[in-house]
Amino acid sequence: VREGAYNSPYYKETHLAFRAKVREFVDKEITPFCRQWDDAKRLPRELFEKAYRAGLLPGVVGPWPTEFAGPGPKDYDYFHELILIDEICRCGSGGVVWGLVEGLQIGFPPILN
Repeated sequence: VREGAYNSPYYKETHLAFRAKVREFVDKEITPFCRQWDDAKRLPRELFEKAYRAGLLPGVVGPWPTEFAGPGPKDYDYFHELILIDEICRCGSGGVVWGLVEGLQIGFPPILN
């Protein structure tokens, strides 16, 4: 198991690689700015665009149709979604986590289905 990764019999190499990708994104693009965004009570639009381009935002709704967001990690499953949320939560700001992912998690699945 890689450092900082949860030891799970369900995690495959794709899960570990995805965790590393999300962790790098969070450490670079989210965590350094959390206090600023909390104080402003809003997230910059650019954050959503960066997270989408990095292939992260579609993952908050579980396996998704590729015609909307392109393919996710190889063999994408709900463990990838768990890893995504787990890593975003490392930023330490509930407001940032909620603002970035909850609208999609709540609103998009009914549209897809």
